[in-house]
Amino acid sequence: MTAPPHTAISPSTSSPQQLAEEAVAILESISDGFFSVNRNGEFAYVNRQAERILDVRREDILGKTMAAAYPGLAGTPFEDAYVKAIRDKVATEVTACYPGHGKWYEVRISPAAAGLTFYFRDVTAAVKTEQALRESERSFRQLAESIPQIVWIVDAAGQAVYFNRQWDAYTGVPIDSATPADIAAEFVHPDDRAATMAAWSAAYEQRRGYQVEHRIRSISGDYRWFLVRAEPFFGDDGAIARWFGTSTDIHEAKLAKIALKDSEARYRQLFEALETAGRRHAFQLALADRIRPLSDPAEVTAAASELLGKEVGGKRVVYGETDPDGVWIQMHPDWTTGSMPSMSGVRLRLDDFGVAAVDLLRAGQNLVLHDVTRDAATAPHAAAYRAAGMGAALGIPLMKNGRLQAVLSVHDDVAHHWTPEQVALAEDMVDRTWFAVDSARAQAALRTERDGSQQIFDNMAEGFALLGSDWTLLQVNETGAKLTGRPRDGLVGRNLWDAVPGLAGGPIDQLYQRVQAGRQADHLEHLLTRPDGATVWLDIRVYPLPDARIAIFFRDIGKRKEAEDKLRDADRRKDEFLAMLAHELRNPLAPIGAAAHLLRLGRLDDERVRHTSQIIGRQVDHMTHLINDLLDVSRVTRGLVELEMAPLDIRHVVTDAIEQVAPLMQKRRHHLHSHMPPDTTIVEGDKKRLVQVLANILNNAAKYTDEGGSITLTSEVRADHVIIEVADNGIGMTPELAARAFDLFAQAERSSDRSAGGLGLGLALVKSLVELHRGSVTCDSPGPGQGSRFRVCLPRLVSDDAAGPELGAGPAAAPSAASLRVLIVDDNADAAAMLAMVLETYGHRVHVEHGSLAALDHARAAPPDVCILDIGLPEIDGNELARRLRAQPETRNTVLIAVTGYGHDSDRRKSLVAGFDHHLVKPADTAQLAAILAAIGPVRHP
Repeated sequence: MTAPPHTAISPSTSSPQQLAEEAVAILESISDGFFSVNRNGEFAYVNRQAERILDVRREDILGKTMAAAYPGLAGTPFEDAYVKAIRDKVATEVTACYPGHGKWYEVRISPAAAGLTFYFRDVTAAVKTEQALRESERSFRQLAESIPQIVWIVDAAGQAVYFNRQWDAYTGVPIDSATPADIAAEFVHPDDRAATMAAWSAAYEQRRGYQVEHRIRSISGDYRWFLVRAEPFFGDDGAIARWFGTSTDIHEAKLAKIALKDSEARYRQLFEALETAGRRHAFQLALADRIRPLSDPAEVTAAASELLGKEVGGKRVVYGETDPDGVWIQMHPDWTTGSMPSMSGVRLRLDDFGVAAVDLLRAGQNLVLHDVTRDAATAPHAAAYRAAGMGAALGIPLMKNGRLQAVLSVHDDVAHHWTPEQVALAEDMVDRTWFAVDSARAQAALRTERDGSQQIFDNMAEGFALLGSDWTLLQVNETGAKLTGRPRDGLVGRNLWDAVPGLAGGPIDQLYQRVQAGRQADHLEHLLTRPDGATVWLDIRVYPLPDARIAIFFRDIGKRKEAEDKLRDADRRKDEFLAMLAHELRNPLAPIGAAAHLLRLGRLDDERVRHTSQIIGRQVDHMTHLINDLLDVSRVTRGLVELEMAPLDIRHVVTDAIEQVAPLMQKRRHHLHSHMPPDTTIVEGDKKRLVQVLANILNNAAKYTDEGGSITLTSEVRADHVIIEVADNGIGMTPELAARAFDLFAQAERSSDRSAGGLGLGLALVKSLVELHRGSVTCDSPGPGQGSRFRVCLPRLVSDDAAGPELGAGPAAAPSAASLRVLIVDDNADAAAMLAMVLETYGHRVHVEHGSLAALDHARAAPPDVCILDIGLPEIDGNELARRLRAQPETRNTVLIAVTGYGHDSDRRKSLVAGFDHHLVKPADTAQLAAILAAIGPVRHP
């Protein structure tokens, strides 16, 4: 701080009285406070700015001593500066808080002939701003280092600028100045590198946010999944200046997403504020008013240059900044009177102006050139000075850490004598001006960094809140406000328990208290009720911070909870199904076992043998039906069913389905009402499968309708589709059961005897088969005891060239009485023996072999009319045996029948290619086999 600007007054034209009046006028016009005291320490003069700043009338303190007027000065830095100025007769400066006012003052005390002068101003706002800034930066650092995510910053070229300590803790390798490609090559999983770099390149080229999921290698060598997000920050020139990003560990969520196809991402982003220099002492009084509102460093230097130039009588003033090697100097915006050209933006080589002269500046000494052509250090280089328009120059160096950083230059185009006072003023101003430039740059960097940090804060994929020690919500991001169902403005600055009623005293309160008291991170899953009554499951993680504050991260885990419920429900239904399957399989095994025991006794007459055989046949049919249902569901759900599509009359499909379930309905004395359209209605489909669909629905209605109940089947023909509806007055369904009626293993409540039977597969099969026909199926029920209704909707075939309805199957041929030579080949001795006994009852001559090679020899020696072969044979399989039988002249024309457990469509194709004429699936339908043999008989034995 220096004395205010003054105007030179010639003693020959001004009286002492006039000089005093002009001095008072100047002091009354300045923007800072001024007062003087005499040698006795009494107030001699007080300007009006001092009255305003001190909130006192000058009449009340003039003539009083400073100790009397302001007793609170005792023991303060102001008293120390005051005593030093008196004792050492030197100017002193001090910036301190005066307790009596609770304000900060910047004061310069200068000795005068009559006592002391005091220039001062109120800097309370600037000091508080600097303190708040430092506290904010400290909070940002603490937060960024306390969170579990990796927080990072890279520059526009991708060079690493900052990685928080979580990176070092996870990888064990600190980041220096690596590029994204370097990091990807060293740490990212090889399978993820290409996608990572492609996403990075796209984000950079399109100037948008960057997001990728990839695996990063840990210090142990294992890889974990991370969600990486970054946002670009743009500089004043519109170009990308930096990228602010976070890498969030989503390993468990990623694995769950792969398993359940349920993506949950948790993403964490926070900020790391760069340290910036605080505002240093303000400029001298006249300069302070001019540069105080300026924030651009170029504007600061230009304004300071103008004020200095006018004050010292220079014609051009310019600040220049040197390069790190001290070879070149870059000129900043300057000020000129107009008589000299501007040097703004010019880059000059320092040594061109004389090594001796420049060495003075590098040594931290002033360069005072009254006439560049006469000074010994610059005369040999006068041409360089003249090229720059300089006839005289004043250079004041700014040294930082022993290196020349900048030079303040004042120029004149002719010789100029620089007075010691002018040199001193320039020295004083160079520090102050450069301090203002540094402060402006620091503030701009802080704003840039805070804006970037705020971007990270607001773009986090999960909620974040910062709680003070008194439970005040200091920070809440947008995601966090949305998760709580409250506006952000209604949360920040309020007490948590007031802002979110209902939390006090509950699990969340206990969690926060525990973390704050124990200083250990903890977490909790909690069902939060929002103000609108909706609920949301939150995963809440709490971390302790210094000063008893806590950081809270929370995310919506509703989808995960829903998936867990579905898994539990599916597991429960699976257990129920396995129990039902065991029960259903044990039921037929009991009578089969009893029948086998009776047959082993050998004491049965023919009637009892027939009755026992009928029991075994019925139970085997029941088990076959159960197994076929399981295989059907397996094939349909895996997409392995191949439909034999053809034009069908829907009336024939319905008739066949009713025929299949008629025995069950008759047994339970149901009343079936069928309403079909009188005209032919064609759909395209697989008849066998569509009959299966309607039979399953009718069978379901029969099982869950009490004896004597009513079942109605109606068909409605629309322009482009057909609707078939089955309604009953049975036990009905709850809304929950109706919603999952078509799920695997879904069933209504059963009595302990399971009189209705079944595995809960029929309706699941119905839904899959209908959808394969490009149709839909629905069900509804008014409620328990009020019946159910199922509706099947199928596309109608209305093309003019559609083929007519399929031909009805003719009556089955009666078994032939002709006797055939039959060779049975099966490694299961019991199965082969039983089948031989059955065929012998039909009058056929049967020979059994259990090995493929023995069967070939027998067939060559005694060619059979029919060979019944198992596919899964030892030595060579049934398909290869068939090919060899076809290759032998003796058996080239023998009828080959496959009887096997392999029943897939692809298995049938393989057997036909191998040479089989027929393919039957175990357990074979003996009636069907007898019909095939009966059809062969007339051909072989006309």
